Amino acid sequence: ENVSVSDIEINSKLQFYEGITTAEIQKVMIRSAADLISEERPNYQYVASRLLLMDLRKKVYKQEVPIPFEYLIKNNIYRGIYDKKLLSKYSTQDIIYLSKKIDYDRDFNFSYAGLSQMVDKYLLQDRKTGEIYETPQEAFMLIGMFMFMNYDKKIRRDYVLRLYDALSTFKISLPTPIMAGVRTPLRQFSSCCLIDVGDSIESIMNSNTAVGYYTAQRAGIGLNFGRIRGIDAQIRGGEVVHTGLVPFLKMFEATTKSFTQNSIRGGGSTSTVPFFHWEIETFIQLKNNKGNDENRVRRMDYSIALNRLFRERVKEDKDITLFSTEEVIKLYNLFYSSEYEAFKEMYEMFENDYSVRKKSIKARELYLAILKERYETGRIYILNADHVNKHSSFKDNIYMSNLCQEITLPTDPLVDVNKADGEIAMCILSNINLGKIETIDEIDDLTDLLVRFLDELIDYQEYPVKVAEKSTKSRRSLGIGLSDVFNFLAK
Repeated sequence: ENVSVSDIEINSKLQFYEGITTAEIQKVMIRSAADLISEERPNYQYVASRLLLMDLRKKVYKQEVPIPFEYLIKNNIYRGIYDKKLLSKYSTQDIIYLSKKIDYDRDFNFSYAGLSQMVDKYLLQDRKTGEIYETPQEAFMLIGMFMFMNYDKKIRRDYVLRLYDALSTFKISLPTPIMAGVRTPLRQFSSCCLIDVGDSIESIMNSNTAVGYYTAQRAGIGLNFGRIRGIDAQIRGGEVVHTGLVPFLKMFEATTKSFTQNSIRGGGSTSTVPFFHWEIETFIQLKNNKGNDENRVRRMDYSIALNRLFRERVKEDKDITLFSTEEVIKLYNLFYSSEYEAFKEMYEMFENDYSVRKKSIKARELYLAILKERYETGRIYILNADHVNKHSSFKDNIYMSNLCQEITLPTDPLVDVNKADGEIAMCILSNINLGKIETIDEIDDLTDLLVRFLDELIDYQEYPVKVAEKSTKSRRSLGIGLSDVFNFLAK
């Protein structure tokens, strides 16, 4: 409705020449239809999508109709695209049965933006040559097959098909590491990892190694730098003075940006310190466009941990006192707890302790500076440490969040990537799209399905750092979100 083939042809301004390929013609037509999408004529998004789908199927199948699912699986396993473990779990009869349940017509429900994202980010492909190995419906079915492969055969088909239906009708969505990773030999599907960096050479260097491993395997990075002592602090009794946060932040930034996540997206990280850290004034300016490359770390995001004491001093226009963390480690741990009164008492005690290195600044000036940087860069976050710990599901302290500040899980400084000392938290996510469900009762079924799916994922995925495996398998923390809430309420 309200679309015109002739308008697409005219808008394409296509000029034929000797030797022009059908692929080039199709590409121009896709772009032409996409350019016609507007508020007045939204249905061009489906015209563009179907043109893109025709192009996709020709690339994958070398024809317009799907090839046998079993052949596609075996061919991609032979080429090293799919994990060969699948064939040890599913018989030919299983694969044929499931192939008959694939509804390829559901591809027609994609908008142009949705199918473009699916093709660009989630479908397995050779990102150098552009060769694509699958279409959306096959990917949806395979994700369920891999994650429920260890279920009892009496119920396995049911769960695979339930997940396929939920994914292919857009009732649930999964994050990039799962969508682009499950079915490949690289078994790491966590969206983010949270790494607590300790105040020692061993912890700093091993944490940096962990960042490299996880960035290369699709994960975003949350870092806690609050334990690291401030610039000019004594080391080995004054034999050496500390270089401060900036050189280490630069090292972690370089590691993060040295890897891409399956060429799908670049590595990213967010670093956290508390408001009373010795270098807080420098820390909040690291992302802005002032200064130079020597004193800025712009390709990293930042988070400032605040609490009630800071907010009260802002309100009363009083000073706050900054410390080098290694001298006030008990205070640091109290800050990240639910014991506010104990923290306040110790903070005021250290403010009057002349044996501790400290300096005072205006709380309100710092807060305004944080807000200014937040306004100008959009990438400085605030972690309300007292609130997070008071309402946490855990008895352990919460020191940080992840790359996009959406989860709060316990961490402990990493010492050795080859040992299970410390604690790295993993962000294992999924989402229910309320806009696609008809009744509230569906939420129960979808939640049950996603909890089972993600719980299987925890055991199926591999862990390049041992301490991450220990904490993830013991805590089994999951994050299941809701989207399109207002659409559901309107219905």
